[in-house]
Amino acid sequence: FTRRRADAIPSEIGVTYSHLLLFIIFASMLSGVLVGAVETLYISVMGYDTYILGFIDRIDQLQQMYIEMGIPASEMQIFNEFTTLMRQMEQPSIFATVFNQLQTYAMVGCIPGFIIAAIISRRHRRIDVQK
Repeated sequence: FTRRRADAIPSEIGVTYSHLLLFIIFASMLSGVLVGAVETLYISVMGYDTYILGFIDRIDQLQQMYIEMGIPASEMQIFNEFTTLMRQMEQPSIFATVFNQLQTYAMVGCIPGFIIAAIISRRHRRIDVQK
């Protein structure tokens, strides 16, 4: 998508690294908004209590696996504290879920975005120089 975006920019304007990086970050943020909305709908359809109980069940399974590996149960206190905290939490609003996913996807999109924007902007600068 970034290459297509760079090809769509007129050559007299020029393709800059910052323009391509912003494009990648905004595309990642859009993905985060969509994922946050779908996640909220999924949890609402499933039921928040069912979702939390499934999550707690996985934590209990992990704790049991550690105990079977020989780790003392006294060191598993963090799991108990975490499950207690999870049971007390209320369902976040759609705005909070979408905003959290937006932040996550923007930050994760930056990591490959730095590299992708550099490669594509450098390629377009070479093409412009050759013309």
